[in-house]
Order: sequence, then C-alpha cells, then structure tokens
Amino acid sequence: RSEVGSDPGQLAISPAEFHACAQQRGPASLLATATHDHKRGEDVRARLAVLSEIPDEWSAAAARWFRLNARLRDPQLDPGDEYQLYQTLVGSWPLELACDDRAALAEFSERILGWRLKSLHEEKIHTSWGDPDARYDRASGAFVRQLLDPACSAEFLRDLADFVQTIAPAAALNGLSQTVLKCTCPGIPDFYQGTELWDLSMVDPDNRRAIDFAVRVAALASEPSLPALLAEWRNGFVKQRLIAELLRLRTQYGDVFARGDYVPVRIEGSRRENAVAFLRTMGRPSALVAVPRLSARACIEAGAPLPKAEFWGDTELSLPAGSDDCRWREALASLPAGQNPELRCSALFARFPAAVLISES
Repeated sequence: RSEVGSDPGQLAISPAEFHACAQQRGPASLLATATHDHKRGEDVRARLAVLSEIPDEWSAAAARWFRLNARLRDPQLDPGDEYQLYQTLVGSWPLELACDDRAALAEFSERILGWRLKSLHEEKIHTSWGDPDARYDRASGAFVRQLLDPACSAEFLRDLADFVQTIAPAAALNGLSQTVLKCTCPGIPDFYQGTELWDLSMVDPDNRRAIDFAVRVAALASEPSLPALLAEWRNGFVKQRLIAELLRLRTQYGDVFARGDYVPVRIEGSRRENAVAFLRTMGRPSALVAVPRLSARACIEAGAPLPKAEFWGDTELSLPAGSDDCRWREALASLPAGQNPELRCSALFARFPAAVLISES
C-alpha cells in the first residue's frame, strides 16, 4: 500500500474492479511491476500479500518477535518502525539463506541497513535527510545488526526463516500469477532488468545491484518444461521460462494481445473467488487466460505453489455466449497435449498454476 503509485487508503480491488480497469486500459499503457524507484521488489510484494491472507498467523509471529527481541531494542525505537522492519525481513529474506550463515547474514544485513536508513529518513517521523537524528539512526542500525547476528538472535532467526519457508510457496504462486497477468492484460509489459528470477530487492540502490546474466542465459537455454521447473521453483527459473513463453505467444499472436478485446470470464463453483479469468479476442484467434488468487492456505498445505486438485472442487470457467464452441489448445505446454482442455480449474491448474489457451477457430 506504500509502493510508488499506490493509494495507502486502498488495500485491494475486487475482481470486478480489476476487469473494469483492464477494459479501460489503452493498448499502449505501460504494465510495470518493477522500476528503478520501486520500494519493494515485485516478489517481495507478492510475498507480503500472503500475510493479508493469514492475518492470525502473521499477528502471532510478529508478537512473538517483539517479545524475543525486547532485550535488544533501544527504548526510543518506534514500534511502528520495528513492525515495518519485520515485514521487510519477511518479504526480502532469500530462500537459500541459512540462519547460521554468518557471512551471508552480514551481506544481507548491509542490504537491510541501506533500506532502513532511507526508509526512516523518507518517513520523516523521527529522522530525515534534512533534519537527521543521529542517535535514532544509530539505535536503529544497531538493532538491525543484532537481529541478523546469529550470536545475538539465533532463536529469532530460526523462527523468521521457518516462517518465510512456510509462506514462500504461496508467495511464488502470487508471483507467477502476477507475471501471467502482466503479459496478457491490455498494455505493454515492461521488464526491469534482474527481475526475470525472483525479485526480492528493496529500494535503490538495492534494486540496482549487479545482475548475473550468465545464470539467466544458461537457465533459459535449458530444456525442462514449466511443470518440471515448477518442481524446482525456489531458484526462480520457472518465472523466467514463463516470461519467455508468454512473450513468445505475444509475438505469435501480436494482434490479439496488442489490440484484442478484453472480455471477463465468469467463474462458477465453490472456489469462484479463488481464480480470475478473461478472454483476449479479435474474433479469430482468441486467448483464454486463467490464474489462481487468494490461494495462500492451499499452497501452504501443499508445500508448493500449486494447490492440490481437490482444493478446486466443482469450480470451472463459464465462457460467454459465442465462445463456448471454440476449439482450444493449451499454449504453455503445462497441460497434456490435446484439443479442448477441460475448463474445470482442477484440470486447468493440475500441473501449473496458470493456464493460457489459444483458439484459432
């Protein structure tokens, strides 16, 4: 809610509002999920969004951390600033970071300190660039260093790492859904360099760090399918492959995605609130897009960014009149080959948490 361009007074929009916005958006609109000036990387936000779905678990974790770290806290530190720090640690914690790896924690600490100083100064409550409070800045920095030092905070770090690992599958699903929407909604998708894999960056200069292009080139040249890459989702290669496949479709069906109509698709069944779907069409061909939403608990239970099939129950897509006789083919190679895939969500999301179908008739 405090990201650039957001309204702090608005937590979210409904699917109906989302569809209305998409229908009003011009074909040359910019679809950006990260820029040089973002405050939290796109996958940090995707992970923080999970907290809104599990408020009881998040409240309990935050309260636990306030208690655990009371002995380290300078009395002058604002509880609001401490709470924001926990949010940022949860959102940006690298999935491969071990809570006893001193060297890696020290590197992560420096990143957090850079974000922290800028955040507090731009917040302008206790300190600022124009009127800095050196004592508050020192106390805040010392608190960060102690929290990320296993010699001081081993119990907290274990708890933090366990919490992040628990919600990470749900965050990954959010990130993949966001990627699909960005590449298929009306407008032009804009990709900030370095966000092809999971983007757990913070405000600049953290989001301007050097990019390992060699890793990205090698991963993109590999052969695994999207479902195979999903099984190794923690490395982020599945997100990059998804981007590549979606951009390939945009090239192949340029008119559909550049100028095609946007038609909301109704979802029916017990989980109708847990997915969103729409058509992009110019008559022939057409694209049908569907992604999950608000599925955090299902992902946490499954331990993967893919809810179990039984989660979806009787939920299915209900196509508008005139398109229910289309012959669809799956376009992301995430479903078994064949014509006219089932439009039940349990089938559409059986192997991958997104579906893009193409009809040329």
